[in-house]
Amino acid sequence: MKYAQFFYRRVSRLQFGYCANGATACAGGYGAINLSFGFFRISRVERLSLLLHEARHLEPGGWNHEICPRPFLDSNRQPIVSRPENIRLAGLPACDSSPLSAYGIQIIFYRNLAENCENCTAELKSESAENALRFLIRIINKSAQGILQSDY
Repeated sequence: MKYAQFFYRRVSRLQFGYCANGATACAGGYGAINLSFGFFRISRVERLSLLLHEARHLEPGGWNHEICPRPFLDSNRQPIVSRPENIRLAGLPACDSSPLSAYGIQIIFYRNLAENCENCTAELKSESAENALRFLIRIINKSAQGILQSDY
């Protein structure tokens, strides 16, 4: 299935709306994705991946997020924060445990761009590879993380 088909089979409208915890976008239910003003402060490729992420939440069952661990630190022992909101994610429902979750879909999308896009710039491929790694840390199940890493 192509990304556009994946999206349009799940989403019927985009709208401005409130999202909890300062999120840039969120599934609004009934085929809607709510966009906050922060949505327009991220790059085009980040917007595309975020729309795919939110489309995943609109499926039956919702692929709800899990609570991020406390503490939730990167390899430099710094708190992991959301972008562009800069909100600390520890204790928030902003992590996943499945390789096919909303964050898993974003990781797969970014890796596909980084490795397979034939008409992308080197800069876009690099940004995509970096974003795939940035989101991998939100997959808190080590087995699921391994599945996504072995797919590289």
